[in-house]
Amino acid sequence: MVLAEDIEILSTLSAEYLTEGIRVAGYKGDRFITAKFLGITNSGQFCYTVTYKALDQCIERTKVFVDVDPETGATRVDY
Repeated sequence: MVLAEDIEILSTLSAEYLTEGIRVAGYKGDRFITAKFLGITNSGQFCYTVTYKALDQCIERTKVFVDVDPETGATRVDY
């Protein structure tokens, strides 16, 4: 079960927090400029749209997904 406090926290993550999380996932060079919560997927992941500066210096947009590891309680961020 997803607790109300988890929903409150996981739906208000910052671009900086998501950047830290994606780096833990192994994407060491990635850095997000903005983040906007979109909703919760059918599989229970929290979906964000984020912007970042691409190699050509253009601002691009993608989605990242956040969930909680049920065994450790750690927040996981991935594409």
